[in-house]
Amino acid sequence: MNPIRLFIVDETFRDPSSAYWSVARAQLKASASMSVIGSASSPQEALGRIDEITPDIAVVCWTSA
Repeated sequence: MNPIRLFIVDETFRDPSSAYWSVARAQLKASASMSVIGSASSPQEALGRIDEITPDIAVVCWTSA
């Protein structure tokens, strides 16, 4: 069975000091059933990349200011 291909959209995803994503990345890397194939730090960036990457699932975590 192929792993589920995830694309993550979150403004803190690339922030190395983000404890949440540090733990999430470690868990996802350890999982044989999921693989992060791309990420974006804004919805606009995601829209520009998601069509070319074609993930199975996009996980969007966003707060509006």
